[in-house]
Amino acid sequence: MNRIKRRLLRILTLSLFIIVLFVLRFFLIQFFWVSGNSMLPVLNDGDIVIVNKFLFPVKFSFLKNELRYGTPEIKRLDLIMFENEKGELLIKRIVGLNGEYYAYDWDQIIIDVNPLVVPKKFRGKGPKKPEVKFVVPSPDTAFLPIEITGRIPPGYYLLLGDNRANSTDSRHFGLIPESSFRGKVLFSF
Repeated sequence: MNRIKRRLLRILTLSLFIIVLFVLRFFLIQFFWVSGNSMLPVLNDGDIVIVNKFLFPVKFSFLKNELRYGTPEIKRLDLIMFENEKGELLIKRIVGLNGEYYAYDWDQIIIDVNPLVVPKKFRGKGPKKPEVKFVVPSPDTAFLPIEITGRIPPGYYLLLGDNRANSTDSRHFGLIPESSFRGKVLFSF
């Protein structure tokens, strides 16, 4: 009888451990390896970041819609992990919030008629030449096409990489819906 109790206790402990890991991984935090140089100088290729997933939408492959259990606090210059239309997870910096007017001129971003001021520690390289190239997202995506100027609608954000010369960001994907956000970067190492 004691053996049965010990086995049941082990099974219960292991099950509880697995449930705690599941909750941590899908609802609270995630470790993410950075691939690429689009966020230089803040994030380098191979860096590991810890992402806060609390209150962000959770997407499971077996569910049709994502699970929402709150509204995250999103501020300008936050590093956000989001899912692009191919299902890849990317990290970019929020530069435009919903409701704001934006204009893109060379490497200068204007938000509500003021030039975007990015602290020096976040600044990467700008384009090598003054070229603005926008790609229209496919029609079956939640991403909105971006123009050289416009207003960001509710529920959407303008995200750019710090290394603008080497970044695939809102200039390519379009305006990113909040429903694509998967978390906010807490810190990296």
